Amino acid sequence: MTLTGSDAPTPTGQIAVYHERPAGSDLIGYGNITADGTVTMPFEPGDNMYYQKLRIVYLGDGNYAPTNATLSLTPTYRYLEEKAPAGLPASANLAFSADVDGDGVKDLVYRDSTTGGVILRLMDAAGQTTAIKTLPAAPLETWALDAGGDVNGDGVADLLWRNLSSSRAYVWFLGAGGRLQDQGYINANGTAAGWRIVGTGDFNADGRADIVWSNDLTGQRAVWLLNGRNVRGVTMFNHAPRDTAWIIESIEDLAGDGDDDLPWRNTKTGGTFGWLLTGTAVTGGLSAT
Repeated sequence: MTLTGSDAPTPTGQIAVYHERPAGSDLIGYGNITADGTVTMPFEPGDNMYYQKLRIVYLGDGNYAPTNATLSLTPTYRYLEEKAPAGLPASANLAFSADVDGDGVKDLVYRDSTTGGVILRLMDAAGQTTAIKTLPAAPLETWALDAGGDVNGDGVADLLWRNLSSSRAYVWFLGAGGRLQDQGYINANGTAAGWRIVGTGDFNADGRADIVWSNDLTGQRAVWLLNGRNVRGVTMFNHAPRDTAWIIESIEDLAGDGDDDLPWRNTKTGGTFGWLLTGTAVTGGLSAT
């Protein structure tokens, strides 16, 4: 890709890369344009790199004003495919990425929209598929596959389910190679209507995943601190925006301090901001855009 004309100086500087979705744009990160006009963007193989359309925003320099273009993505790597890859049924839909085989690289977790089956696409550090593993099916009308995280601290991400009738959380414990080892309910009562699992993080630094919940009806948000299948504490984010257009986009370390933080995005306006956390306490923020 080039942003130069035949008689124009080469632009340099920074670009912002967004994933375009029907509900809005997700900021992936920033890249740079080199002196020869090459656009570079650092991607981490296997880490949510399954985008189908990218919006590139050129942030401008002394020669060019800021501008943007939307590009339909043609796969360069196997994890950029626009449809279910070879070896997966056409009805397989990507749910999320998580390290389900314990090799330090995030893998791709699919749910079959026809059978309710779960398919693990194991990836290597080069973004290539190393194996495809099929796990049992769960009824689509009863169970939602919400997230992945290492609930028991064995270094392998487990699969977190939500019962659509009771809103109770259920976990599949995975072992080496993505093998299903054990399963059971998280030992807590069901949540009220509207609650769903939006992701996992380690908010008390015990090496085990904790569950982040969001209520799409009331705008409430909460964290369950887990010790395996036991809930050892609950924190309500009482100052979270109650406008349900604001969603928790992901759980990640925004400040680089080892603590998981919460990026937010408004699905109506595209605005973003971040909560910086120490444990489950909000100790700072990143400005909205």
